[in-house]
Amino acid sequence: EFVEGVTHGVEKAFDVTVQIPTNFAEKGIKFGKTTVTSDSIGTDNLLLIYMIFENDFSGEMTAKAFDNKGLEMGRARVKVTGKKNEARFVEFHFEKHTNIDSDSRLTLE
Repeated sequence: EFVEGVTHGVEKAFDVTVQIPTNFAEKGIKFGKTTVTSDSIGTDNLLLIYMIFENDFSGEMTAKAFDNKGLEMGRARVKVTGKKNEARFVEFHFEKHTNIDSDSRLTLE
């Protein structure tokens, strides 16, 4: 029971909310689950966003991470392409010094 509670708490700590501007919906992009995990070189520096493409899309997206005081602490830019009716996770790799916490704020542009 104790292990089950600890595992559940750790899992919840990595569910994050990303502020997404409305212009993505106008371009035919919807967003599903978002999580933060670690890549092979850093700690909690990999943002995964599930994207659903209702239209063809090709362009760059930038994710920004802010600490609990509102100070920017990282950016990750990704070239995103998707065909109509496709869906997949898109990875935003922040540098290894960016440690996204549960009280961090994330935005997508």
